[in-house]
Amino acid sequence: MFFHAEDGRDYRIDNVRSVSRIGDQLLRVSLSGSDDEPVVAERAWDRALATHTKWFHPAQSGTYVVWLWYDENGVAGYNKADVIGWTLGADGFVHAVTVNGIDHGEEEIPPILHPNGRVDDSFDNFYDTVEEWFAAAKERADRKASGEIV
Repeated sequence: MFFHAEDGRDYRIDNVRSVSRIGDQLLRVSLSGSDDEPVVAERAWDRALATHTKWFHPAQSGTYVVWLWYDENGVAGYNKADVIGWTLGADGFVHAVTVNGIDHGEEEIPPILHPNGRVDDSFDNFYDTVEEWFAAAKERADRKASGEIV
């Protein structure tokens, strides 16, 4: 697995010798066998550690990550992508794996649509149908856009 540094390059986590804080949200990483000391945002570093894993378990057919989107006219919809497996991250959480990577390549854990139709989101909410999740996700996005929630 890799971490993405501020210089735009990806570095192997396996090569990390040490990490030190150099700013409010920045870390300097010392690498084994290299004089490079890339700088990485703390959030990117945390994400890389969370998804650094060697364990993989296939997902049940009909399992998807789902996400909300808005078109240029402000009309909301949702898409889904097949979950091909599950992995246990260094953060102790189980993460979905899609063809776009761990957690579908997103920074946050995406909502999961299970084969029985239930949706679990990363806010510890559970919905009986994808339609219920969609309505709640739209409401949350609208409240966030209005500044009502962060």
